[in-house]
Amino acid sequence: MKMLIILKNMNKYRITIAALIALNLLSGCAGMKPSPKYTSDKGGSKKSSTVAGKRSKKMPLLSAVTRLNAPIKLSMLKSINKYKGVPYKWGGATMRGMDCSGFTMKVFAESAKRSLPHHAASQYKLGTKISRRRLKFGDLVFFRDIESKGVSHVGIYVGNDNFVHASLSKGVVTSSMNQPYYKKRYVSARRLLR
Repeated sequence: MKMLIILKNMNKYRITIAALIALNLLSGCAGMKPSPKYTSDKGGSKKSSTVAGKRSKKMPLLSAVTRLNAPIKLSMLKSINKYKGVPYKWGGATMRGMDCSGFTMKVFAESAKRSLPHHAASQYKLGTKISRRRLKFGDLVFFRDIESKGVSHVGIYVGNDNFVHASLSKGVVTSSMNQPYYKKRYVSARRLLR
């Protein structure tokens, strides 16, 4: 009898714990309401993130993905690679953790000496709008979640329909824009570098 009461109480706690976890995941990218679906690399991307600071054998260096010719782009590539595998932290912009807009903010500050706001929707207002077919390395790509019409996620385009971003569950990773999740939620791109 006591065992049944304990089991019923455990179910109540499981719901509470699940609700707390869900609230934490919904806390989002620098003030925007994110979708926890941005946490997955579903869609079959073969490029996986680093684990415990070790580069996965499946993840090529970005230099293999795109050709670079400008010093700023080379600097950006080095900066992007430096942050690969850094864990996700809402509002973060350090090697200990960063969110999507913190990642783009740091990369542009280090490589292009360009100051960006730490907010995806604010970054969306910068630069020149670019069509998806005209994307080039270094362009910012923006996504929305299902619940909102506005921008809630940002990454840096690196070529071959791939972008690098801070994922809630995997930290800074490369993902394919052709994955059904990202393809459906793609909003637009902005070019800040010439």
